[in-house]
Amino acid sequence: MMYISVQRHCSSLDPHFFSTFRVGHTDPQYRMQGTSHTAMKATTGKSLESIEFLDHPADIQMHCTASSLPELYEVAIKGMMSCSVRISATDRRLGRVELSETSDEMNMVGLLTHFMDLMYGEGLVVTEAAVLLRNGLLVCDYAVTSGSRCQSLCEIKAVTLCGLRVFEEDGIFHLYCIFDV
Repeated sequence: MMYISVQRHCSSLDPHFFSTFRVGHTDPQYRMQGTSHTAMKATTGKSLESIEFLDHPADIQMHCTASSLPELYEVAIKGMMSCSVRISATDRRLGRVELSETSDEMNMVGLLTHFMDLMYGEGLVVTEAAVLLRNGLLVCDYAVTSGSRCQSLCEIKAVTLCGLRVFEEDGIFHLYCIFDV
């Protein structure tokens, strides 16, 4: 297996984030060769967050990890934004979304869909997000900026329910989801 790696600083994310592009992914568990994009938080803090875009035959599959469920929602938002747009530093506006769905998976779909609606419906791109879970209610405070000053990378049409999984294993929370592009 051969990798060509290039690291770049993601200014739109936490300063400790970086992304690595790996070209030539030949793992047989994926049906086609392509590019895998990974962003991982420096391990100097308490939590380990990762975002990985996996090879998928038609769409984009994202795998995220975090040390808690609220952090997993935050990492998923960062992942979706890093996949769809390169964010420029501009003025920000604040917002809040509250969801109370029947499962973690449906909360994830609702949250990511809310931010897709902001991006494509109102031209606003999320720059920061903080998630709290209280008595079955997901509360997400966020900052947005105008998408007109950002570079579009790909258009995400929806989060599919196919292959959507949120689970905890050995103290690490995982998300697998597929974006319809």
